[in-house]
Amino acid sequence: MKKLFFTGTDASSVLFRLLGSRIAEYGGIVFESCESALTCSKCCFYSPAALAGIEGIEQWNCVQDTPNGIHWDNEQLRTNGVRLLQEASYYPAALLCGIGKSDLIIPQFRVELESILNSDLPCLGVIAPEADIDLMQGLFGLGEKIALFHSNLLSQLSWAPGTKLLTNCTAEKTEAAILEWLRLNQLN
Repeated sequence: MKKLFFTGTDASSVLFRLLGSRIAEYGGIVFESCESALTCSKCCFYSPAALAGIEGIEQWNCVQDTPNGIHWDNEQLRTNGVRLLQEASYYPAALLCGIGKSDLIIPQFRVELESILNSDLPCLGVIAPEADIDLMQGLFGLGEKIALFHSNLLSQLSWAPGTKLLTNCTAEKTEAAILEWLRLNQLN
């Protein structure tokens, strides 16, 4: 099993705890959930190295709080988000956490994500929960397209060869699956 993905809100915290400082050894992209369901004033993404606290690695905020209200900034994903996906192939594995929201609206992002998913690169990831999709639709008027892309991603992961998609697992089952994935891909 080269690729392991989870749905559910607790999977990221289990994954980050198990990888610890080794997370800097992964390429890919990590999205934060929106800070507040009411304002969604911050929604950042960054490389796994930034998550590990490596100095000089920046994060990008997709949300701009302007005097006219909250504005979603697609350009950050179109440039920096795509670059993080392109660079993932230089690492032994990719970490793709929180994907499946507005990132999928960006055609360039979808192309690079598809490239990773169709490659032999081991991937470990967490798909954004449906609650985040509903929030993004409501706040940014993204319509049904975002829900369709999210659904298509889940469908693709559920049937792709060498890929396992686990939904709403307990913390114990998530931990066991990650440890097995690390062992199988010789990343422990």
